[in-house]
Amino acid sequence: MRNKNRRPELETYRDRRERRWERLGLTHIKTCYMVQKEKRDNE
Repeated sequence: MRNKNRRPELETYRDRRERRWERLGLTHIKTCYMVQKEKRDNE
């Protein structure tokens, strides 16, 4: 669960990437990508 009140300098790379993807309307693609990534990580 993301803390909305966190200062920008404490953001992780993933948080910035997720927000960029959301702004581009790629939330669905991002979800698919994360699922694929988890599958690879678990192998």
